[in-house]
Amino acid sequence: MTILLDRISEERDCYRSCSEEFGDYLFPVEGQSIGVDHAHPLYGGISQIIPEFHESNSIGIFGINGKLSGAYSKRLNIDVDSVLKIRLPLDLSRSIYKLAGKTLQIHQDKIYLGIPELELIVPSQSLDARIVTIKGFLDASTLETAAQNHLDRLEIVGKVRVLTRSDGQPRCRTVRIHNKKVVGFAVRVEGLSDRDSLLLQQQGVGGRRKMGCGLFTP
Repeated sequence: MTILLDRISEERDCYRSCSEEFGDYLFPVEGQSIGVDHAHPLYGGISQIIPEFHESNSIGIFGINGKLSGAYSKRLNIDVDSVLKIRLPLDLSRSIYKLAGKTLQIHQDKIYLGIPELELIVPSQSLDARIVTIKGFLDASTLETAAQNHLDRLEIVGKVRVLTRSDGQPRCRTVRIHNKKVVGFAVRVEGLSDRDSLLLQQQGVGGRRKMGCGLFTP
């Protein structure tokens, strides 16, 4: 425990100078496979261990990465590169270590979490979000406008663009929450300053950050 507390203190000092007191914690994941759409049960499993995550709107939980078990499969195989990434402000960094060494139940599947590593948030002129959802905006053009307005309110200067597939159609994605499919789109923001890039990664766009939505990375 002393080692962990010393590590947290070192990370705090580093972050105050590097990324305005936010960080990404990457947990190695062991297991067999999980469903592709696992965001909601993953959040449920995490919040059982760290109940205070319910109260914070600053938490971002990325989906676990893996390899599809088949071309049209709805299952992800866990491999050596699979990680759980959680973005949070440093005042919650002590809580994050409660997940280390824990087993999470995700529907019928179980995964085991290792010791997390800290990844600094770094600025980039261009940031991508796998999925952005904004309540009431269910098509690409109106969501793009709503996301641009969100940036304007945050005084972030950048150009929002919904990403498209090779056939030119918007990259529409869904996340299932309480048996309801929520529609969103893959989004890129370009032309960011260092300050605005860090702010966008901290604040995100839209809702459902704990289900992997609205989270931007370089």
